Amino acid sequence: MSEHLAHDVGQGVHAQKVMESYQTWFGESPELSVLRLLGLFDRPADEKALGALLKPPAIQGLTESLTHLSQTEWRTVLGKLRRARLLAREDTHNPGFIDTHPLVREYFGEQLRSELADAWKKCNKRLYDHYRSVAPQLPDTFRDMEPLFLAVICGCNAGLYREALHEVYIPRIQRGNDSFAAKVLGARGAVLSVLAHFFEHGRWGSMVQKGVEEQSLTPEDQLFILTQAALYLTATRGLAAPEARICYERAEPLCHSLDRPLLLYSALIGQWRYSSLTAKVTTTLQLAKRVYALSRERNDAALMVGAYRALAITHYFFGDFETTRRYAKRGVQTWRSGGAEPSVEEVYAPVVLCLCFESLSAWHLGKSAPCHAPMTKAISLAKELRDTHALAHALCFSALLSYFERNVSEVEGLASEAIELSTRHDFAHWPALGAVLRGWARSASGDTAQGIAWIEDGIRHYQMIGSILMMPCWLVLKAEALYLAERTSEALEAITEAEADVRELREKLNRLLGLWGEDTNWKLSPGLRDVPKDEFSVRGLETLAVTQRYDLAAAKAKLESAIRAAGLEKAFRWVGALDFGVDSERDTDSQTITGPTLRLQLPIFNQGQARIARSQAVLRRAYDKFEQEAVDIRSEVRELRDRLISKRDVAQFYQNQLLSTRTQIRDQTQLQYSAMIVGPLELFTARRQEIAAERGYIEAKRDYWVTRAELERTVGGSLFRKPVLQEVSSKNPITKDK
Repeated sequence: MSEHLAHDVGQGVHAQKVMESYQTWFGESPELSVLRLLGLFDRPADEKALGALLKPPAIQGLTESLTHLSQTEWRTVLGKLRRARLLAREDTHNPGFIDTHPLVREYFGEQLRSELADAWKKCNKRLYDHYRSVAPQLPDTFRDMEPLFLAVICGCNAGLYREALHEVYIPRIQRGNDSFAAKVLGARGAVLSVLAHFFEHGRWGSMVQKGVEEQSLTPEDQLFILTQAALYLTATRGLAAPEARICYERAEPLCHSLDRPLLLYSALIGQWRYSSLTAKVTTTLQLAKRVYALSRERNDAALMVGAYRALAITHYFFGDFETTRRYAKRGVQTWRSGGAEPSVEEVYAPVVLCLCFESLSAWHLGKSAPCHAPMTKAISLAKELRDTHALAHALCFSALLSYFERNVSEVEGLASEAIELSTRHDFAHWPALGAVLRGWARSASGDTAQGIAWIEDGIRHYQMIGSILMMPCWLVLKAEALYLAERTSEALEAITEAEADVRELREKLNRLLGLWGEDTNWKLSPGLRDVPKDEFSVRGLETLAVTQRYDLAAAKAKLESAIRAAGLEKAFRWVGALDFGVDSERDTDSQTITGPTLRLQLPIFNQGQARIARSQAVLRRAYDKFEQEAVDIRSEVRELRDRLISKRDVAQFYQNQLLSTRTQIRDQTQLQYSAMIVGPLELFTARRQEIAAERGYIEAKRDYWVTRAELERTVGGSLFRKPVLQEVSSKNPITKDK
């Protein structure tokens, strides 16, 4: 080793400084060229790939000194590098492979990229041709597929973006729409590492902009890559991966501009999936409704299953289990009716999630007996479809259902199976849920130390992947495990933390409702209130609305301001511009005289007509806007008032007539059945009709209270408050001068 090198090593300087010393030591020699060639690889370089780089013609600035070396000279170069410990010893198990330290590879590879850009691209072009030629046309194993992964990476490094995409990635790696590498081989992580090279410096969402001639990505190519990257980011980094959200948001405007509704569905469902775990449920519901509207417009059964899945899950976390079950069953029925072949690639089969949430919602509705069949079907269907991600979903939700039923052995078995499956396929989201549930089961079985450790690991992992949706639930499980371990103070701490999360969500709702003071102490009644018998008067609601609505008050303030401004313009119309100043001028006797100046504009021709006309126009516009606001408010109040009266009449009809009639019919049918006059079918029919009437009454009450809340919002406050302001006159306040 040279004296320079010994000095640098003795000083213990940064590794990059050591690399610079090696470069100075070697100079522009064959050894330096070999190090730069190794910088092209992220693994040991095989002799065939190096042979493709060293074959004539030589790559200018890089391989001129290596192309015509004999075998003896080549071994001498490698031996010199090994003696300097820049190359690893020859591996007897992998003869022909040359390896070096990652820092050496990184330093000289970056130098080749930045200082010899043309040589960098030519080397990658040769490696691109080499790897795609040595791989089978359609590989069936991961080992055989690996050269194609390397081919796409090298093609991107060479600037051959379109060719790598359309000649290797789509037809040979993914095999068109089959997603072979991701679905069959399960190589989602490898596919994702390949797709990263279509983005600027690996920044998801920032597509590369330039390639070599005719190799730049078209908008269609960019849209395809964004949706593929978002899909596999979600699968490998978790359902709440922010990188996936970025890709989906970038893809949405491209879908609109290119008129690609199927990919727009993928972009919207991806945004919904991220929102469901990280954002407010109201925001998530809006995205779910957009997915549903798009699916109905397309009249695509497969998309409708996905839309029903989104609506069911969103309503589940709203606590509306009846609506959840209805949408989930619709999704399953649509899938079973046929014609629901996947139109776009999903992270998991939507029908499996529909079955899971049909089961969970049934349990919450007290239907414990029929809740197991859909969950069992979800697991078997996921296995039948060979959808490992959907199977992980189904196993975790099945473990959650068993937790609801306090079935400890079932929880531990299902959670352990979910963890094993997720670990094997490198899923980020489900190991956290499985760990928490398995930890609870282990604690309930008596091993509280191990159980609590698993729960804490699961919660920590759940937070790391960005999910917040079910955090209060996991904290409650932790508190229960701590209580079982007689660690009461820590259990109370966990409960306090869960309560803090609940209070935070409550305050968010208070802000949305505009509540403060004593109004924030609201409580939810255990059931839906009946329609009041003594209804408030619907008379005077228009007057109440125009005196309470702040938007109308703001329009009135603008109108009054415009009136004052018009009056000022008219009052000062004769006053022109006044300019005061100081000026100097030279007299005939060469003396300079300095004094004040005054300029006065005389209203001979300009008497302010334009300013007055402009102020009158502003005044008329302000009045028209004010009048339109008042007309719209009155119309909205009348419309909602009529709708509220209609909803009240329907609810009272159910309550006073239909429901009591159906109950009487059921009682009489029961008596006739007991007397053996009618059979079971008639009794079941009477009971079904009674249940339908009860359900109709509940829905009628819900519609009434929803309409009443909309009316309160339109009125601008309480429906019982007395007007404190005089109603604004409808007469035109504008007076026209003759």
